[in-house]
Amino acid sequence: MTNEFLRVNGGDLIPLNTIKRIRKVTDEDRKSLSALGPQVDANRFMTRLEFADGRKSYANEAISDFHIQGVALVQVDDGAFIPSDNIIKARDLSAEDRRVISDKIGRDLREDFCASVETKAGRILVTINAAEVMRRTAHPTIET
Repeated sequence: MTNEFLRVNGGDLIPLNTIKRIRKVTDEDRKSLSALGPQVDANRFMTRLEFADGRKSYANEAISDFHIQGVALVQVDDGAFIPSDNIIKARDLSAEDRRVISDKIGRDLREDFCASVETKAGRILVTINAAEVMRRTAHPTIET
């Protein structure tokens, strides 16, 4: 089940290949949205879209709504998904990879990161190993 676009917020179409990651909206997200002012109803948003260029956008739709649209998603973390057609390859993180990444970001890399996933929208770190990423990519399911 695949699609080239994601329909959000009543009709906006977003090309899937621009989406780096889709996350369920967290309490922290809602707090940040509420800080924008009373005109923003933070409770209506169900998902946060993260794009290749670093932008974030919020959508009224739940993860299961995207599945209904025909978008196959791969769960890579608790509450985080990647469109399966965006996944190019995955690689387990070595000790050297962890050191290089830690040096780049200026702090220790979280211990629970297991793999790096290259997507059409950029590279992300995930908490499952590379083989599991590729298994889930080959057989995407919906978990809500």
